[in-house]
Amino acid sequence: MIKTITKNALFKNSFIYMSGSIIGGFLGYLFHFIISRKLSVGQYGELQSLISISAILGVFPAALSYFVIKYSSVFAKFKDYRSNEQFIKLLNSKIIRLNFFLFLLFFLFIPLIGKFLHTENYLGLIIIGIAVIFSVVATVYRGMLTGWEEFGKVSLIGILSALAKLVAGFLIVLFFPTASAVVIAFLIAGITGWTLVKAFSKKKYFSVQRKKVTENDWQRRYFSRMNIKKSIAPIFIFSLALILISNIDIILIKNLTSSELTGYYGALSILGKIILWLNLAVVGVILPNACASGQGGKSVSRKILLSAYGLIFFISFSAMGLYFLFPTFVISLLFGAKYALFSNDLWLFAVMALALSLLTLESNFAYARHNFKISYILMGVVAFMTLGIYFFHTTIQEVIIDVIVSFAIGYLAVLVNNKKFGHKSIKNI
Repeated sequence: MIKTITKNALFKNSFIYMSGSIIGGFLGYLFHFIISRKLSVGQYGELQSLISISAILGVFPAALSYFVIKYSSVFAKFKDYRSNEQFIKLLNSKIIRLNFFLFLLFFLFIPLIGKFLHTENYLGLIIIGIAVIFSVVATVYRGMLTGWEEFGKVSLIGILSALAKLVAGFLIVLFFPTASAVVIAFLIAGITGWTLVKAFSKKKYFSVQRKKVTENDWQRRYFSRMNIKKSIAPIFIFSLALILISNIDIILIKNLTSSELTGYYGALSILGKIILWLNLAVVGVILPNACASGQGGKSVSRKILLSAYGLIFFISFSAMGLYFLFPTFVISLLFGAKYALFSNDLWLFAVMALALSLLTLESNFAYARHNFKISYILMGVVAFMTLGIYFFHTTIQEVIIDVIVSFAIGYLAVLVNNKKFGHKSIKNI
């Protein structure tokens, strides 16, 4: 029985991806645990707002990642290296000018962003913008590796990038304990990831001379009914909605309250996102399979669906119990006693992580079937959450309850949509 389980592709990919996510996530969160002790609560709040801006700026890389995974997974299904190579080269040729334009646009809006966040930390914003440039280029190759289910390489790149950020951040904060200095570590991590992912990709997929394939050849063979240039727009909106859902709360709190309250909320949010990080590893493993199935007009199999739900519930409820029983111990151990002021609210962040994990899972199922109308639901979640935080932000508990309710309503809406348009066609394997 054990042999059968270990030979199962889903189990193998899940184990590799989960292991990489656990190690990379541990290093990433260790960065926060170390840096938060060296910074004041207010400066940590500033850092959290910069990280959230970085995540929102990352909407283009995120959309690009979904786009590349979507098409690369189909090339992988047919083991078509030639079409895959031409597809990646075409993308790289298109994004250089777009990358420069997006950075210039962001640079012009820096004063407005600084005013909204009540900060004059323009240097930190500029560094974040440069880091995003490297992430865009790296996303093309990382998405390709994910589409081809090269989870070992993707995990290793993530681990080494997180390690680079941890070491750089620790050294920087020792001498310059400010948020604007610490974000340099994110730039170093971006450069490291770009270098590694490019090297790993070219070694296997770009090292052999192959017959030339024109753009029309691979489009006609696999995507004859789709306009690839137009298809990036709905993916962009879908990615933007997911990123706003995960990061808008920090930015709103920074705008409506203080850096100190943002620091406290950010620390609790990080502990909640540890759960989310593990759950997203489950989503990441099944996404290529779901995309390949969706291209054929099918939904993901019931077996994979139930496995994903089972893993997410197991991870979430285990952490929820720990956060409920020992909140002060967990916060003091990881962030330091100065962040334990709102420890009684910690378990709510575990509930938030579960709701967001389920919302993300079902949203990705809809995405895999090219049902981009799901973006309207996700944007509705963003609007509902924004209004809730705007009117109720006196305490951390008020904010997190609004976030949970928003995610839960969004999940139910997406689930109904998927039951109506997708899961009916699920077949057992």
